[in-house]
Amino acid sequence: MDHEAGRPVEPSDASDEGREALSTGRSGPADRGSGVVQNVNAVHERQQTFGERLADQVARFGGSWPFIVAFLAFLALWVALNALVLARWAEPFDPFPFIFLNLILSMVAALQAPIILMGTVHRTGPDIR
Repeated sequence: MDHEAGRPVEPSDASDEGREALSTGRSGPADRGSGVVQNVNAVHERQQTFGERLADQVARFGGSWPFIVAFLAFLALWVALNALVLARWAEPFDPFPFIFLNLILSMVAALQAPIILMGTVHRTGPDIR
Protein backbone atom coordinates (compact mmCIF):
# COMPACT_ATOMS: atom_id res chain seq x y z
CA MET A 1 0.00 0.00 0.00
CA ASP A 2 1.03 3.55 -0.58
CA HIS A 3 1.75 4.73 2.93
CA GLU A 4 1.13 8.40 2.18
CA ALA A 5 -2.22 8.11 0.42
CA GLY A 6 -3.45 5.00 2.23
CA ARG A 7 -4.30 3.25 -1.04
CA PRO A 8 -2.79 0.31 -2.98
CA VAL A 9 0.03 1.17 -5.37
CA GLU A 10 -1.13 0.78 -8.96
CA PRO A 11 1.13 -0.17 -11.90
CA SER A 12 0.42 3.26 -13.38
CA ASP A 13 2.13 4.79 -10.33
CA ALA A 14 5.49 3.17 -11.22
CA SER A 15 8.25 5.18 -12.84
CA ASP A 16 9.24 4.58 -16.44
CA GLU A 17 12.30 2.64 -15.24
CA GLY A 18 10.14 0.53 -12.92
CA ARG A 19 7.63 -0.25 -15.69
CA GLU A 20 10.50 -1.23 -18.01
CA ALA A 21 11.93 -3.51 -15.33
CA LEU A 22 8.54 -5.15 -14.83
CA SER A 23 7.93 -5.63 -18.54
CA THR A 24 11.42 -6.93 -19.39
CA GLY A 25 11.95 -9.01 -16.26
CA ARG A 26 15.03 -7.03 -15.30
CA SER A 27 15.30 -6.16 -11.67
CA GLY A 28 17.74 -3.29 -11.72
CA PRO A 29 21.31 -2.16 -12.35
CA ALA A 30 22.80 -5.63 -11.80
CA ASP A 31 20.96 -6.90 -14.88
CA ARG A 32 22.47 -4.13 -16.95
CA GLY A 33 26.00 -5.33 -16.22
CA SER A 34 26.99 -2.70 -13.69
CA GLY A 35 28.36 -5.38 -11.34
CA VAL A 36 26.56 -4.00 -8.30
CA VAL A 37 25.08 -7.39 -7.40
CA GLN A 38 26.99 -10.60 -8.12
CA ASN A 39 26.26 -14.25 -7.61
CA VAL A 40 28.49 -15.08 -4.65
CA ASN A 41 28.60 -18.78 -5.56
CA ALA A 42 29.75 -18.04 -9.12
CA VAL A 43 32.46 -15.67 -7.88
CA HIS A 44 33.60 -18.25 -5.33
CA GLU A 45 33.78 -21.01 -7.97
CA ARG A 46 35.87 -18.81 -10.26
CA GLN A 47 38.35 -18.18 -7.43
CA GLN A 48 38.85 -21.86 -6.56
CA THR A 49 42.30 -23.33 -6.92
CA PHE A 50 42.93 -26.64 -8.68
CA GLY A 51 43.35 -28.36 -5.31
CA GLU A 52 40.03 -27.04 -4.04
CA ARG A 53 38.21 -28.18 -7.18
CA LEU A 54 39.88 -31.60 -6.92
CA ALA A 55 38.93 -31.91 -3.24
CA ASP A 56 35.32 -31.06 -4.10
CA GLN A 57 35.22 -33.72 -6.82
CA VAL A 58 36.79 -36.41 -4.60
CA ALA A 59 34.42 -35.54 -1.75
CA ARG A 60 31.43 -35.59 -4.10
CA PHE A 61 32.38 -39.01 -5.56
CA GLY A 62 33.81 -40.53 -2.36
CA GLY A 63 30.57 -39.95 -0.50
CA SER A 64 28.27 -41.23 -3.21
CA TRP A 65 26.43 -44.51 -3.70
CA PRO A 66 28.24 -45.30 -6.97
CA PHE A 67 31.55 -45.16 -5.09
CA ILE A 68 30.26 -47.41 -2.30
CA VAL A 69 28.87 -49.97 -4.75
CA ALA A 70 32.04 -49.91 -6.89
CA PHE A 71 34.25 -50.27 -3.83
CA LEU A 72 32.21 -53.20 -2.50
CA ALA A 73 32.43 -54.84 -5.92
CA PHE A 74 36.21 -54.33 -5.91
CA LEU A 75 36.50 -55.92 -2.46
CA ALA A 76 34.31 -58.87 -3.45
CA LEU A 77 36.34 -59.40 -6.63
CA TRP A 78 39.61 -59.23 -4.68
CA VAL A 79 38.46 -61.79 -2.11
CA ALA A 80 36.91 -64.07 -4.73
CA LEU A 81 39.99 -63.93 -6.92
CA ASN A 82 42.43 -64.64 -4.09
CA ALA A 83 40.42 -67.03 -1.94
CA LEU A 84 38.56 -69.02 -4.55
CA VAL A 85 40.04 -68.81 -8.04
CA LEU A 86 43.78 -68.48 -7.51
CA ALA A 87 43.82 -70.75 -4.45
CA ARG A 88 42.62 -73.63 -6.65
CA TRP A 89 44.58 -73.09 -9.87
CA ALA A 90 47.56 -70.88 -9.03
CA GLU A 91 49.36 -69.15 -6.21
CA PRO A 92 47.20 -66.29 -4.83
CA PHE A 93 49.01 -62.96 -4.77
CA ASP A 94 47.30 -62.02 -1.45
CA PRO A 95 46.33 -65.13 0.54
CA PHE A 96 43.59 -65.30 3.19
CA PRO A 97 44.41 -62.70 5.80
CA PHE A 98 44.56 -60.31 2.82
CA ILE A 99 47.42 -58.24 4.21
CA PHE A 100 48.01 -56.46 0.90
CA LEU A 101 44.30 -55.57 0.69
CA ASN A 102 44.51 -54.14 4.21
CA LEU A 103 47.48 -52.02 3.14
CA ILE A 104 45.56 -50.71 0.12
CA LEU A 105 42.47 -49.94 2.25
CA SER A 106 44.61 -48.10 4.80
CA MET A 107 46.23 -46.00 2.09
CA VAL A 108 42.88 -45.18 0.49
CA ALA A 109 41.47 -44.13 3.87
CA ALA A 110 44.58 -42.12 4.72
CA LEU A 111 44.34 -40.17 1.47
CA GLN A 112 40.60 -39.96 1.04
CA ALA A 113 39.66 -38.74 4.54
CA PRO A 114 41.67 -35.48 4.47
CA ILE A 115 40.60 -34.76 0.88
CA ILE A 116 36.93 -35.25 1.78
CA LEU A 117 37.41 -32.99 4.81
CA MET A 118 39.03 -30.33 2.63
CA GLY A 119 36.11 -30.53 0.22
CA THR A 120 33.61 -30.33 3.06
CA VAL A 121 35.32 -27.35 4.66
CA HIS A 122 35.65 -25.69 1.27
CA ARG A 123 31.97 -26.29 0.42
CA THR A 124 30.82 -24.53 3.58
CA GLY A 125 32.06 -21.35 1.97
CA PRO A 126 34.28 -18.43 2.73
CA ASP A 127 31.96 -17.06 5.42
CA ILE A 128 33.48 -19.26 8.16
CA ARG A 129 37.15 -18.68 7.30
